[in-house]
Amino acid sequence: MQKKKDKMIIGVVAVILCVSIILFSAQQFINPYRSVSEVTTDNNAFMNQRIQMIGNVVNGSIQTLSQEITFTITDETSELNVVYSAATPQNFIEEGELVISGRLISGYTFEANQILTKCLSKFLQGAS
Repeated sequence: MQKKKDKMIIGVVAVILCVSIILFSAQQFINPYRSVSEVTTDNNAFMNQRIQMIGNVVNGSIQTLSQEITFTITDETSELNVVYSAATPQNFIEEGELVISGRLISGYTFEANQILTKCLSKFLQGAS
């Protein structure tokens, strides 16, 4: 009877250990969207951390410099400068909503390594 009880305890501990490891490991892959305000308000907490941020491109802020594009992203409360060194999506437009992934490299600059734009289908429906 004692051996059965010991095996059961070992099994429960093993399951708890496995679940703990899975949850701990998954945290590095779960990256919630952050607002521009959240990042700029506590930029020390986000400095050099991988972040996904959601916002809109500020009208008139897009500039292309050789192989680099810079623009400003806003959530209507705060703004942050973005630097991006890859091809932009086709529907990357001023005032367009987007999600950027990358890291905060200073209190005022975000280095993006990926840009995802919102689908323009709502605009196309209105044009018909």
